[in-house]
Amino acid sequence: MITIFLIIMLCIGVRVKLSYGMEESYFSLNVIIFGGIYVLRLRLKIVDGFLHFSINNGRMKRVTLPPPSKEKFDIIMPSFPKITLHNARIYVRFGVENAITSSVVSNTITLILLYLRHSDKIVLKDSSLNVVTDFGDDVLKLNIDFTLKFALVKIIFFVLRIIIGKRKKRGNYGTQSDRRTDVEYTR
Repeated sequence: MITIFLIIMLCIGVRVKLSYGMEESYFSLNVIIFGGIYVLRLRLKIVDGFLHFSINNGRMKRVTLPPPSKEKFDIIMPSFPKITLHNARIYVRFGVENAITSSVVSNTITLILLYLRHSDKIVLKDSSLNVVTDFGDDVLKLNIDFTLKFALVKIIFFVLRIIIGKRKKRGNYGTQSDRRTDVEYTR
């Protein structure tokens, strides 16, 4: 039953909405399945200089990170898989008081988005890119909306490979120190 559910979900796709607003200093992530069921609503906001989060419109909680570990782990980074984003809609609104600066930054954002559209690792199908320059106001607003279909499986395997690689490095599995080096070779 779960397998059928997952196959249908992958065929229809998982919709992801990302947004950032500088005025309210928030970041929002929404994950939607079957066209309208919100699975996850994550909201990050800076309040009084501290990062707060809420999950699924719950109460805002302050992010507390554990102290950094003295041990250093090298993460084995596999190559990022080629993924396809369907119905990608990217909207950026940027502006500062200086018109020249606004224009230069907006054109740079446009070039970065065009590079993203023609990159080798991310394929945008049925996409639209919209960059609006707002002269005279200090504003930065970013909205990204896309659907992941079978690329979701590639992303899950990519993350699992990173986690497994980190554990192998921590446990020292599969390294040169595991092999015997005290064997004498005779002719």
